[in-house]
Amino acid sequence: MDNVIILTGEEAVLRNIDKFISEETQIAAGPIDCTANEIGVVLEYIHLFKTKEK
Repeated sequence: MDNVIILTGEEAVLRNIDKFISEETQIAAGPIDCTANEIGVVLEYIHLFKTKEK
């Protein structure tokens, strides 16, 4: 995960922000594609997100 853009809060709902980021960075076609791609990345590294139970 070298190049990641995460939008939360008000920035995530700005009109056409997905198109702007896609055009400027030339990555992923839209929010659905980004979400699908990132879910795949998270699943690859799921072991890093797991915590030990007490």
